[in-house]
Amino acid sequence: MDLRDTNSENRALLEEYFARTAAPLLPITAPQATAIPQATAIQKEQTLTQQQKEHILELLIKAELFESFLHTKFVGQKRFSLEGAETLIPMFSFILEKAAKNGVDELVLGMSHRGRLNVLAHIFQKPLNEMIAEFKDMEYDLLEGSGDVKYHKGHSTELTFYSDKPMTLTMISNPSHLESVDAVAQGFTLERQREGKKVLPILIHGDASFSGQGVVYEMLQLSRLPGYSCGGIIHIILDNHIGFTTLPEFGRSTQSCSDIAKTFDIPVFRTTAEDPEAAVLTSLAAFDYREQFHQDIIVELDCYRKYGHNESDEPAYTQPLLYEKIRKQPSVRQRYQKQLNIDESAVEKEYRAVLHQAFDQAKLPEARAAKKPLTQAVVSYSFEQLQELLLKLTNIPEGFLLHPRLKKQIEEKAKEIQEKGADFIVDWSTAEMLAFATALLEKRAVRLAGQDCRRGTFSQRHAVWIDQKSESVFVPLQNISETRFEVIDSPLSEYAALGFEYGYSIANNEQLVLWEAQFGDFSNGAQVIIDQYIAAGESKWAVRSNLTLLLPHGYEGHGPEHSSGRMERFLQLAAEENMVIANPTTPAQYYHLLRRQTYSKKPLIVFTPKALLRHPECTSRLRELATGSFQEIIQSTNNEKIDCVIFCQGHVYYDIKNCIDSKTVCIRIEQLYPFKLDRVPDANRYLFVQEEPQNAGAWSSLKGAIEALLPEGKKLQYVGRKAAAAPAVGSHDIHEKQLKKIQEAVQQRGITT
Repeated sequence: MDLRDTNSENRALLEEYFARTAAPLLPITAPQATAIPQATAIQKEQTLTQQQKEHILELLIKAELFESFLHTKFVGQKRFSLEGAETLIPMFSFILEKAAKNGVDELVLGMSHRGRLNVLAHIFQKPLNEMIAEFKDMEYDLLEGSGDVKYHKGHSTELTFYSDKPMTLTMISNPSHLESVDAVAQGFTLERQREGKKVLPILIHGDASFSGQGVVYEMLQLSRLPGYSCGGIIHIILDNHIGFTTLPEFGRSTQSCSDIAKTFDIPVFRTTAEDPEAAVLTSLAAFDYREQFHQDIIVELDCYRKYGHNESDEPAYTQPLLYEKIRKQPSVRQRYQKQLNIDESAVEKEYRAVLHQAFDQAKLPEARAAKKPLTQAVVSYSFEQLQELLLKLTNIPEGFLLHPRLKKQIEEKAKEIQEKGADFIVDWSTAEMLAFATALLEKRAVRLAGQDCRRGTFSQRHAVWIDQKSESVFVPLQNISETRFEVIDSPLSEYAALGFEYGYSIANNEQLVLWEAQFGDFSNGAQVIIDQYIAAGESKWAVRSNLTLLLPHGYEGHGPEHSSGRMERFLQLAAEENMVIANPTTPAQYYHLLRRQTYSKKPLIVFTPKALLRHPECTSRLRELATGSFQEIIQSTNNEKIDCVIFCQGHVYYDIKNCIDSKTVCIRIEQLYPFKLDRVPDANRYLFVQEEPQNAGAWSSLKGAIEALLPEGKKLQYVGRKAAAAPAVGSHDIHEKQLKKIQEAVQQRGITT
């Protein structure tokens, strides 16, 4: 370990720690891209027993034979071999045994492809016949969904080590965006810990991705923040000195791949795969450090990669000298077996027989469970119950000094609640607050996280009150019940922050977990999590999330940024009822939508308003929250002969509602996906009106579905802004002119001259 990487306070703690535990101290080793890592001299005051050494060798034999068996039986198939870093398996095994002795209930693992199958086989003890069946591409019934390649899949199992107490081992599923799983595992871990379990998180990284991908910095930034910290993570970097074909001098600007750790004062223990004993002792020291200091710790394992990026890749195209040396390099197992001078032929023979038997008896497990339905029954609350909740939520504690403007708003609201009862006018934030409060009454925890979401981007929420003299904090919703409510101002991160909330939601989807973007288009920064996890996680991995995304969306003439939540992207990702996409237009609709989501097993994407938060017409009566349910479609009534039907959704409804004449029916599409409209009135003309450009918004996705419902020969006419490269114009004046054209088209029922 390099003690110079830490500040003086941490250095003193570490020196005291190592003096007490006599753990190995490692010298600094500079990575050399053109050389094979060799055993490093190490101070070994702590020793291993002969039995432990033999166990290390046995694990190395199994790790090596597993890879060579797959290599010969399934020539050219990708598996992202662990060869060159097989020492990871004994390191992991010893950590696991020590964790069991220390009372750990669950291990949560996030890792990229390299070595994943080996870890599944020898740490998670996934049945070998199942793993080989996946290589054979055996036909089996997925019931629903696409499935995924074997080196992306997660796994969960229970193993017993000591005192008959089982430990749960969970490997998080992840895509090829290597480090995206880091924050997912963090969120998963924290939720499990909040269930009262002692959970150990481990993340296994590649050197190129750890130094090259920005989400690593975001993930480390979360590690000590309130609402995110999970008491430290053990990071193991497999430093094989190459990323696909890129050498370190082209892939990073730092000496070591782990140098980002210096930003956060995270100690780095450097060891080598060529000395398995040193690596095992180092991993145990890392476990001890995490247990004592409850902070992240990094083990950098100096190793190599026997083949190319995958087994069908030829690395000598770009690194001929390096791979000439690798081809001549004896394996870690061979070197260590020679060092111990032990005949392990019986172990080899026995394990080869196990592999061949698994090959002959390849079998996949039972088909996974069918997808959950989108909705479930929801409890209703009378207006008297909602009124009582509102009075509690507007009760200012005695002596608590609120900001004068906020105090006035709350006092006026409290007065109106008492006076108006069922006719109390509910705005957007009040509807949201009531949805959260009712969930808490039903013992459903609520977690809302995002940038500035305690106050709200538009100062609309005020979920946290701050005393103006002491800055003490009061959270009204935390006084509704004993069920946990938390609202968190996240760091200025989308990628890791959303990944964290996704992980938190899949650990337990019997709660309401929400992530709010500061503006809807901020979700751009988390597109990997949206594409690979939220939209496809259930189809690929049978992993269910009920995470809710709140994306402020609406055109008010404020420019290209922050107008659009990129609705079209979510609609492109929507299929097989994988999620719900909604754009509710009233507070009552928003309330009922969140009430339904409290019991859902699907992700929910909500395009929330900005200007409508205080729009005088965008309100509901308290009685509307007490009755009814979320309406996927809202259709206006018309007693006259219908000439025109207008379809619209979201903010634009308020822009055009006064332009609609008595011969026109307006159909508001509140739920964009799944699309629930099944019939339309007969009319002469059918218009689809949206505020987004023609190549954005819902037009492209809904056009075909709506036209399929129209009378024969009728077409759906588009009314809105023309296709554009940017989401909106930068000029408020041009915005108003565009809006006026839309309103005129509605007034004329789409008739052009």
